[in-house]
Amino acid sequence: MIPVSEEVALLLTECRHELTSILQSKFGCTFVCHNVENGSPSKSRGAEMRPDVRFRVKLPKGLKISVWKDDLTTHRVDAVVNAANGDLIHGAGLASALSKAGGKEIEEECKRIIRKISRLPTGKAVVTTAGLLPCKKVIHAVGPELPEGASHKDVEEAGVLLREAIFNILAKVEEERLQSVAIPAISSGLFHFPLKRCADIIVQTLKEYHDKKDRTHIIIIISIQFFCRALFLER
Repeated sequence: MIPVSEEVALLLTECRHELTSILQSKFGCTFVCHNVENGSPSKSRGAEMRPDVRFRVKLPKGLKISVWKDDLTTHRVDAVVNAANGDLIHGAGLASALSKAGGKEIEEECKRIIRKISRLPTGKAVVTTAGLLPCKKVIHAVGPELPEGASHKDVEEAGVLLREAIFNILAKVEEERLQSVAIPAISSGLFHFPLKRCADIIVQTLKEYHDKKDRTHIIIIISIQFFCRALFLER
């Protein structure tokens, strides 16, 4: 057992799903945080996880984008995006967290979709119920997967598919008449897409898509550092 500070404990619990997946795949083990209640350090220690907005910007034509540090399973928004795999099997990372929090209804609907289409191609997206999640819909999008240490050429080729995935997410938002959507850094975790380039592509695609539209949406991105930089450059 390794004692950690309250600040470190909070950081570990925020990233617990991704950290568990990485530890299991790399070393065949997991981790447990003690003195933690409901995913945050126990109230007896005075810590509490709260949604934290880090950046807001209003782009031309009224598009509002904000960058948050928060938990997608509890964030209040019309739709959340799940970084899915082509089989819509939510076994690790964000997909697992959303599936568990949303209940069996999401999993069962995904199974019905796969029975019809066999597999969701990279770059595509589908919409399901949100189950028990505090949103209206879940948009499952398949981003490109890269090997660790991928070359610049491989990253740029995969970036075309990431751009397609973001475009299809926004198309689903419009089709479903949703006013806000929370988008994580798709492909940047277990799929090894470089986070900085991921943020740049997502922000550029948001702007390009909405430059052609008259409707105003509020886009909420769940991440911090590189998204803030990318948004600042697009202002």
